[in-house]
Amino acid sequence: AAAVTAALWAGYGAALPRLRGPLPVAVCLAQLPLPLWALSAGGGPHAFSWALLATAAGDAAVALWCAGRGRRAVAVTALAAGCALGVPGLLTAAVLALTARGWAGSAHSAALLATAAAVLLYAARRLARIAARTDAAAPAAVVPAAVAGLAVLVAGGGALRGTGVLPEPEWPVLGFLLCAMALGAVPVGERSVAAGLRLASAAVCAGAALWALPAVARLVLGPLGWVSRMWDGAPQGARAAVAPGLGWPYGMALPAVLGALAVAAAAVGWGLGTGA
Repeated sequence: AAAVTAALWAGYGAALPRLRGPLPVAVCLAQLPLPLWALSAGGGPHAFSWALLATAAGDAAVALWCAGRGRRAVAVTALAAGCALGVPGLLTAAVLALTARGWAGSAHSAALLATAAAVLLYAARRLARIAARTDAAAPAAVVPAAVAGLAVLVAGGGALRGTGVLPEPEWPVLGFLLCAMALGAVPVGERSVAAGLRLASAAVCAGAALWALPAVARLVLGPLGWVSRMWDGAPQGARAAVAPGLGWPYGMALPAVLGALAVAAAAVGWGLGTGA
């Protein structure tokens, strides 16, 4: 019923183009069919997320098409509707990816996020090309590109975690970090799109650094523990000497993450030095 009503309003607006109300109303009504169908069919969170993201992708297509033809009211309505449905769809897909177990669940969740990332990246590139034709800056393209980058990173890191390639609880951080480094190295023509992708990579790298920071501080300040243990005798091994009574946090995942962060920092420094 919602789809038929939306089609009728769209036909009404197309028949009378001078009226500004029917087409935005049709866009609003078009948000209902797929989510309502997914809920009524009982398809579960994956089906509901697919419905939200598919509707948001249609909104993005409508917004881009109408923006290039001067239909500002329809474009703004489609953009707002796409954000209203796309954000919960992306969050649902991200939660599914981070909690998935096994190859099937991880692949399904990764496909959700990859599809959303493809739509966002296409929108970002279209915005960047429109700005290039008008010799204007394209800051609006940075946001969808950054969200697309985060979706790709969650999909990749969640797949590595869910399939057990990098076992919990410490090693999945390295998986997200390696995905961020790979994404940051992808060559992109549009500067604003590249800036968005690198912003997503930098956010994940910063998260990994914050994850490692307490353990590093613990190890750096660990030798101070010998002040109160000076009569305990010789330590049993290098780990006990570095952090007496504290243990070795995060196991071997910590030096691996720190090494990857050092490589990422060196790559960024090299890129800044060469102007890349």
